[in-house]
Amino acid sequence: MLKKKLILKIKNKIRNLYSNLKFISQKFNRGFSENDMWSLDDTIARFILPRLKFFKEVKSGCPSDLTEEQWNEILDEMIKYFEYVLTEDYYILLQDDPNRKGLELFCKYFEHLWY
Repeated sequence: MLKKKLILKIKNKIRNLYSNLKFISQKFNRGFSENDMWSLDDTIARFILPRLKFFKEVKSGCPSDLTEEQWNEILDEMIKYFEYVLTEDYYILLQDDPNRKGLELFCKYFEHLWY
């Protein structure tokens, strides 16, 4: 019984190693792996969130129709949304998302996110 468990454990480790090498190869060759696609919303949020935080931190100006205070509030809403996407509540409350405003603002001001 112990021998079977050990063999199964070794097989699983080899399978995981193969998968990890495959994902690394995919990232190197095409810039992303199948692993990134399993939860693309999560992958995108993990990419966008730190960049939005830095964008807000460096204060590179704001859209001409907004004050700096309004722009900071909008950026805060966007940041709050992407932080929310990375919580377990996001998948539970997907239909009644209380932070949806941040996504709508992200879409509206997407072209203003330049440095």
